[in-house]
Amino acid sequence: MGRQEETAVSPPRTAPLKRFISQIPAPDMIPPVSLTLTNSRTQDENWPIDIAFVRAHLGALMDELMPELIQTFFEDGIMRLGQLQLSVSGHDGPQIWKTAHSLKGSSATLGMLCLSSLCLQLETAARIEDWENILPLVNQVVCEFTQIQSALSAS
Repeated sequence: MGRQEETAVSPPRTAPLKRFISQIPAPDMIPPVSLTLTNSRTQDENWPIDIAFVRAHLGALMDELMPELIQTFFEDGIMRLGQLQLSVSGHDGPQIWKTAHSLKGSSATLGMLCLSSLCLQLETAARIEDWENILPLVNQVVCEFTQIQSALSAS
Protein backbone atom coordinates (compact mmCIF):
# COMPACT_ATOMS: atom_id res chain seq x y z
CA MET A 1 0.00 0.00 0.00
CA GLY A 2 1.41 3.40 -1.00
CA ARG A 3 2.00 6.34 1.25
CA GLN A 4 -1.02 8.59 1.65
CA GLU A 5 -0.29 12.25 0.96
CA GLU A 6 -1.37 14.83 3.47
CA THR A 7 -3.82 17.37 2.15
CA ALA A 8 -4.13 19.46 5.26
CA VAL A 9 -3.55 23.16 4.79
CA SER A 10 -0.63 24.42 6.82
CA PRO A 11 -1.55 27.06 9.38
CA PRO A 12 -0.84 30.63 8.32
CA ARG A 13 2.21 32.43 9.62
CA THR A 14 1.05 34.86 12.32
CA ALA A 15 4.35 36.21 13.65
CA PRO A 16 4.14 39.51 11.70
CA LEU A 17 0.59 40.06 12.94
CA LYS A 18 1.55 39.30 16.55
CA ARG A 19 4.39 41.82 16.26
CA PHE A 20 2.05 44.54 14.95
CA ILE A 21 -0.61 43.86 17.56
CA SER A 22 1.90 43.84 20.40
CA GLN A 23 2.92 47.37 19.41
CA ILE A 24 -0.63 48.72 19.74
CA PRO A 25 -1.26 50.17 23.19
CA ALA A 26 -3.87 48.59 25.44
CA PRO A 27 -7.22 50.45 25.55
CA ASP A 28 -6.47 52.00 28.93
CA MET A 29 -3.17 53.36 27.56
CA ILE A 30 -4.70 55.17 24.58
CA PRO A 31 -4.42 58.90 25.12
CA PRO A 32 -7.70 60.77 24.89
CA VAL A 33 -8.29 62.19 21.45
CA SER A 34 -8.78 65.93 21.23
CA LEU A 35 -9.30 66.74 17.61
CA THR A 36 -9.37 70.17 16.14
CA LEU A 37 -11.24 69.52 12.95
CA THR A 38 -10.36 72.54 10.88
CA ASN A 39 -11.04 73.12 7.22
CA SER A 40 -7.34 72.52 6.53
CA ARG A 41 -7.83 68.92 7.72
CA THR A 42 -10.38 68.37 4.96
CA GLN A 43 -7.77 69.44 2.41
CA ASP A 44 -4.91 67.32 3.83
CA GLU A 45 -4.65 64.12 1.75
CA ASN A 46 -2.38 62.54 4.40
CA TRP A 47 -4.99 62.93 7.14
CA PRO A 48 -6.51 59.47 7.82
CA ILE A 49 -10.08 60.72 8.20
CA ASP A 50 -12.21 62.14 5.42
CA ILE A 51 -13.68 65.01 7.45
CA ALA A 52 -16.05 66.10 4.67
CA PHE A 53 -17.49 62.56 4.53
CA VAL A 54 -18.02 62.46 8.30
CA ARG A 55 -19.47 65.97 8.39
CA ALA A 56 -21.95 64.96 5.68
CA HIS A 57 -23.12 62.01 7.81
CA LEU A 58 -22.94 63.43 11.34
CA GLY A 59 -23.65 67.07 10.51
CA ALA A 60 -23.51 69.52 13.38
CA LEU A 61 -23.02 66.71 15.90
CA MET A 62 -19.63 65.84 14.42
CA ASP A 63 -17.56 68.29 16.46
CA GLU A 64 -19.26 67.17 19.66
CA LEU A 65 -19.29 63.41 19.06
CA MET A 66 -16.14 62.73 17.06
CA PRO A 67 -13.58 62.57 19.92
CA GLU A 68 -15.71 60.07 21.86
CA LEU A 69 -16.51 58.03 18.74
CA ILE A 70 -12.83 57.78 17.84
CA GLN A 71 -11.87 56.79 21.39
CA THR A 72 -14.52 54.05 21.33
CA PHE A 73 -13.37 52.97 17.86
CA PHE A 74 -9.78 52.48 19.07
CA GLU A 75 -10.82 50.58 22.19
CA ASP A 76 -13.08 48.29 20.16
CA GLY A 77 -10.57 48.08 17.29
CA ILE A 78 -7.79 46.78 19.52
CA MET A 79 -10.10 44.02 20.73
CA ARG A 80 -11.05 43.18 17.14
CA LEU A 81 -7.42 43.06 16.01
CA GLY A 82 -6.84 40.52 18.77
CA GLN A 83 -9.83 38.56 17.45
CA LEU A 84 -8.31 38.66 13.97
CA GLN A 85 -5.06 37.23 15.32
CA LEU A 86 -6.88 34.36 17.00
CA SER A 87 -9.05 33.75 13.95
CA VAL A 88 -6.05 33.64 11.61
CA SER A 89 -4.24 31.28 13.99
CA GLY A 90 -7.30 29.05 14.11
CA HIS A 91 -7.91 29.24 10.36
CA ASP A 92 -11.43 30.50 11.11
CA GLY A 93 -12.58 32.18 7.89
CA PRO A 94 -16.13 32.96 9.08
CA GLN A 95 -14.83 34.72 12.21
CA ILE A 96 -12.30 36.69 10.13
CA TRP A 97 -15.18 37.73 7.86
CA LYS A 98 -17.31 38.81 10.82
CA THR A 99 -14.50 40.83 12.42
CA ALA A 100 -13.51 42.46 9.12
CA HIS A 101 -17.16 43.32 8.47
CA SER A 102 -17.46 45.04 11.84
CA LEU A 103 -14.22 47.00 11.39
CA LYS A 104 -15.29 47.97 7.88
CA GLY A 105 -18.51 49.52 9.11
CA SER A 106 -17.09 51.39 12.07
CA SER A 107 -14.12 52.75 10.12
CA ALA A 108 -16.37 53.86 7.25
CA THR A 109 -18.68 55.67 9.66
CA LEU A 110 -15.69 57.63 10.96
CA GLY A 111 -14.41 58.49 7.49
CA MET A 112 -11.41 56.14 7.66
CA LEU A 113 -12.01 55.12 4.09
CA CYS A 114 -8.65 53.46 3.40
CA LEU A 115 -9.06 51.21 6.45
CA SER A 116 -12.65 50.48 5.46
CA SER A 117 -11.52 49.50 1.95
CA LEU A 118 -8.86 47.15 3.33
CA CYS A 119 -11.48 45.57 5.60
CA LEU A 120 -13.77 45.04 2.61
CA GLN A 121 -10.95 43.25 0.79
CA LEU A 122 -10.28 41.13 3.90
CA GLU A 123 -13.98 40.39 4.27
CA THR A 124 -14.10 39.19 0.65
CA ALA A 125 -10.97 37.03 1.03
CA ALA A 126 -12.31 35.52 4.25
CA ARG A 127 -15.70 34.75 2.69
CA ILE A 128 -14.03 32.55 0.06
CA GLU A 129 -11.29 31.45 2.48
CA ASP A 130 -8.52 32.81 0.25
CA TRP A 131 -5.72 32.02 2.72
CA GLU A 132 -3.05 33.28 0.34
CA ASN A 133 -4.41 36.83 0.71
CA ILE A 134 -5.89 36.80 4.20
CA LEU A 135 -2.65 37.22 6.19
CA PRO A 136 -1.25 40.03 3.99
CA LEU A 137 -4.60 41.83 4.23
CA VAL A 138 -4.76 41.39 8.01
CA ASN A 139 -1.24 42.84 8.23
CA GLN A 140 -2.32 45.81 6.10
CA VAL A 141 -5.41 46.37 8.28
CA VAL A 142 -3.27 46.33 11.43
CA CYS A 143 -0.72 48.67 9.85
CA GLU A 144 -3.41 51.14 8.71
CA PHE A 145 -5.09 51.01 12.13
CA THR A 146 -1.75 51.77 13.80
CA GLN A 147 -1.02 54.63 11.40
CA ILE A 148 -4.44 56.18 12.03
CA GLN A 149 -3.95 55.83 15.77
CA SER A 150 -0.52 57.46 15.57
CA ALA A 151 -1.76 60.33 13.39
CA LEU A 152 -4.68 61.07 15.69
CA SER A 153 -2.60 60.80 18.85
CA ALA A 154 -0.12 63.29 17.40
CA SER A 155 -2.82 65.83 16.52
